[in-house]
Amino acid sequence: MWQSFKSEIQKTIEKRVPTKMTQGRHTHPWMNTAIRRKINQKQKAHKKARKTKKKRDQDRYKRLRQEVQWEIRQANKKYMEEILVLLNVLWLTTFTTAYIRPIIGVVAQKSSGGHGDTGIPADYIKWIESAGGGVVPIRDKESEEYYEQMFTYTNGVLLPGGGVNLFTSGYANASRYFYEMALKACTHYLKHMYIIDNAYDKGDYYPVWGTCLGFQELSALTAGVLVTTNASVWDKSLPLNLTEDYKESRMFGNLPDDVKTYLMKDNVTPNFHAYGVTSETYNSNSRLKKFFKVLSTNVASNGKEFLSTVEARKNKHKFPSVEMEAKH
Repeated sequence: MWQSFKSEIQKTIEKRVPTKMTQGRHTHPWMNTAIRRKINQKQKAHKKARKTKKKRDQDRYKRLRQEVQWEIRQANKKYMEEILVLLNVLWLTTFTTAYIRPIIGVVAQKSSGGHGDTGIPADYIKWIESAGGGVVPIRDKESEEYYEQMFTYTNGVLLPGGGVNLFTSGYANASRYFYEMALKACTHYLKHMYIIDNAYDKGDYYPVWGTCLGFQELSALTAGVLVTTNASVWDKSLPLNLTEDYKESRMFGNLPDDVKTYLMKDNVTPNFHAYGVTSETYNSNSRLKKFFKVLSTNVASNGKEFLSTVEARKNKHKFPSVEMEAKH
């Protein structure tokens, strides 16, 4: 839209710049002392050339006329360019500010469909857009420079659900880059322990959200090993079993009572997963326990309790993660 608007302004500039000899007037906003002086010289030369009819005087008049024309064109063009700059600022402060919104990257993964090698489920995009965010796809199998650039261009990243390898896939590669860059944005890494930096307290963080496969990916990246086991719940909605930690969490801490009741009593969280992180695995892995706190659990079809919502501890990072499919 802006390029079209800028093109129209440029056309206006071209129309306003005189192509023929223009008599300058004091009312013209682009008039300056140098142009007035040059016009006076031209007028005197014109009178002298008409009186003497000498070629030398006529040539001087023609030269001054051309100089005046050139000066007027340049002054007019500069004036219109200044208007364009002001319009640019006006557009930025009205349109851009009015529509400013967070840009969230969504990691793509290998697709078996006929619409390209990779893809992103549309419901994740609509979910973000419904909350006022903008979406940009994060391609897999790209260079480190590409991911660094996309990290600076976005305000957060979403790791969607799917079915690819948690360590060797392009999805895993892209997720790892964003996981590590997000940690570096607010923490120092020292002796395999993440130590809080004052950047976090200042609000300088890069949120990472993982749903389903994204939950499993974040768990694997944090633990350093595969921690998912059979915790199948397929095509079934369940209420959340909230833990005590939910009360102090950023995700659920300010839940209204009616919403909390809705989440705890009704079958509102859809599940479509074959694997998950069980409570037993979580309690036996020190890295998971140090990094994540559990906000809710559920029970799989085989009777095992699995983590359905986790969140990075306050001194780690803002990594909300849900095993169940986000309700779009």
